[in-house]
Order: sequence, then C-alpha cells, then structure tokens
Amino acid sequence: MKKFYYITCIATLAIIGLQLFYIHSLYVNYCSVLHQKAEEALVLSLDKEFSLRKGKRPSDKSGEAVLQIESFHLDLDGARDRMPGASTGDVLQQIRQDFAMERGLTLELSLLDSIYSSAIKGLFDYSLILYDRNKQPVEVAGAADTLSADFSSVLHPIGTHGYQYIQVKTSVLLSPFIREEAWALFLSVAFMAIACITLLFQFIVIRRKTRLLNKQEESVNGTIHDLKAPLNSAITVMSYLAMTVKEQSVQEIVRLSSQNLKHLVSNIDSLLIMARRNRKKLVLNRTEVNIRTLVEQVKTELDILYQEKPHQIIIVPPADTPILAYVDYMYMENVLRNLMENAIKYADDNVKVTVDATVDNHSLHLSVSDNGWGISPSDLKKIFEPFFQVPQEHNLPKKGYGIGLTQAKYIVEEHGGRIGVQSERRKGSCFTIIIPC
Repeated sequence: MKKFYYITCIATLAIIGLQLFYIHSLYVNYCSVLHQKAEEALVLSLDKEFSLRKGKRPSDKSGEAVLQIESFHLDLDGARDRMPGASTGDVLQQIRQDFAMERGLTLELSLLDSIYSSAIKGLFDYSLILYDRNKQPVEVAGAADTLSADFSSVLHPIGTHGYQYIQVKTSVLLSPFIREEAWALFLSVAFMAIACITLLFQFIVIRRKTRLLNKQEESVNGTIHDLKAPLNSAITVMSYLAMTVKEQSVQEIVRLSSQNLKHLVSNIDSLLIMARRNRKKLVLNRTEVNIRTLVEQVKTELDILYQEKPHQIIIVPPADTPILAYVDYMYMENVLRNLMENAIKYADDNVKVTVDATVDNHSLHLSVSDNGWGISPSDLKKIFEPFFQVPQEHNLPKKGYGIGLTQAKYIVEEHGGRIGVQSERRKGSCFTIIIPC
C-alpha cells in the first residue's frame, strides 16, 4: 500500500513542479522581452533627447559645475577608431553629440528621464544613471533602487570622446506580468488544482478500498483457517476407522478418503500461504528431514489420488540412500506435492515423472522432471506469477488455480534457496531447486 502513497505523492509533486517550471519560463521570457525593450527605448530616447537639446541655446552655467570639454573638430577616422564596430551612422550621430557638447549643450538627464518614462509606459521601474569619463556615477534619475535592479544595460557613450556615459537599470514589476499572462497563469493554476484534487481523490479511494480489502482478506483467511479444524477432526476419525474396521474394502475406502482430506488440508495451507505472502515472512520450523522418505510419502498419496490416470513416478537414488537436509517438513512436502502433481496433471496418460534428490556442498539439490506437455518460452517467464495458468489446447480443461508454483517459489526463497525451470513444448519440463542446508 505504501508504494501507492509514494506514487501519488511523486505524481503530485511532478505536476506541481512542471507547472511551476512553465510559469517560471513565462516569467523569464517576459523579463527577456522587457530587457530588450528597455535597451531599445533608451537608444530611441537618447535620439529624441538630442533632437530637443540641439535646438536650444547654450545656457549660462556660471556658478555650476561645467563639464570640461576639449575643442572638437570633425575627425571621422579618429571617431571610428574610438568607436570600433560601430556603424557609420552611429559614428556620425556621436560626432554630432560632440559638437553639441562643444556648444555647451550637454545631456539633460531630466529631459531624457521624461522621454524614457513616456516610451516604456510604466512597464517596469527604472533608473537612468549618468557617468563621467572615469565611469563614476554623477547623476541619477528615475524611481528604482539601483542596488536591487535585475537588469543593467550597457554603458552608452555620449559623444566619441567618452566624456559621458548613460545606463539604464530596471526592475520588473509583477503586476504587468500577471496582466499580460493572465490566461496562461489561470489555466496553469487551474490544471494544477484539478490534477492535485484528482490525485487526492484517487489516493482517498485507494486507501478506502485497501482498508476494505484488508478486512475482507482477514475475514476470508480466518474462514479458511477455521476449515482446517473440522477437516483435521475428520482425518482423526478416518484414522480411527482404519484401525478398527477389519473389512479390506472398507479400509481402502477409508484410506482414500483420508488421503483426499489431507490433500484438501494441503490446499487450504496453500491458500493461507498465498494470502500472507506479501505481509509476513514464513515461520520455518527447520528439522532434519529425510528427503527420500518425504518424496516416497508424496508419491504414495499421488498414486492413490491419480490411480485412474496411468503414470509412473521414479525416485532417484535408490531407497537405501538417506538424503538428510534441514528444512521445514510441512512446507517442503507442499513444494514437492505441487511439482509432482503438476507433472502428472499437465501430461497425457503414461506420463513418466522422475524425482532426483542429492545433498552436495551443504546444499539440497532437487529436480522434478517429466515428459508431459511442456511450456512455451513466452510462458516460462510468467509461470511463477500468482494465478497465471499456461494456456492449453481448446479441448483440454483448465486444471488448478495458478497458485502452486508461486507458492513453491515463495517457500523455496524463504528457505534461502532458488527455483528454476527448463521446458520445451511437447517434450516435458524439469524444475530444479537448490536450498542451503
């Protein structure tokens, strides 16, 4: 259940993160456009300011700090050298600035501020900063705090001799950005809200269904477990009848009934193991078990159960060779029963099943092979999945419920071992088990 919580949380965070990244991209693009506008507006404002300034008469600046300007003369080649990379039009414009300053018509920052303010139409806060020839600020106009500005233009020279420079620093306002991108922001926030609400609803439904499923599982598991008590009582009665009844025919019926009841108890144990597989580990009661004796016991039971189907179960090595391993007797019997019974069920008449068991290098090696129907390569990858059944011919009825091999794999892995299979269609299968003991 926890993985669903994690998936829901990760999906929610991913959606929020993507939308925030989208909004941030919108904002960055908006700022980039504004910065370009700020630069272009400054260039145009400088041209307008110069046009207005050059038409004025030089004012008497006695008593004020006067810009120290050398005598200018038209030197186009020298101006080009002082402005490398500039176009001829820009060089000529700056030469005109030189002549204007020579006449005492220096840049009027207040006039430039007025022109610039009209050009940008309140899109952002700004500061216009006038620098001297040493590139030290001497005058500031505008409203923005130059220290918190998020964009600074290049220094634009006033004239070709570098006696004055002008620069604009801007701070982007959120309100124009919100107004311009209102629909995109609204749709993005709405998408985030809908997605988060949907995921939250899904989270709540999954949690509610999981609680209900857990209660149902507990009820079913309890019911299944309670079935074992009357069945064990019936097995005890059958054992008592087998000891007291003298007639051979009745004893055979009692023995067969007892075997069927034990098989039913084994199926109940399988269901309980599958139900608890994802919740808790098996509690193994490891004891020294003679695997040879265990295989013979399972063989006897299956011979009785499938006495109407011709088959042959061969046990290797011979009977006088004990095979001792520290395993859980009940669970290992369950594994052997599943593998041997599958070999008989999924085969034609006269199937031959071979069980080979050895102990080598402190490991139990078990193999159950047959010459039955076999398994196709595409199905081999799925046979240990819960409730998977190998597709059979249309005229063959389905056998079992698809939990035996899943249970066998689970039990073997809880013993610290591993299980594998090799099979070929129409040539049979061979299941191998290795368990450290």
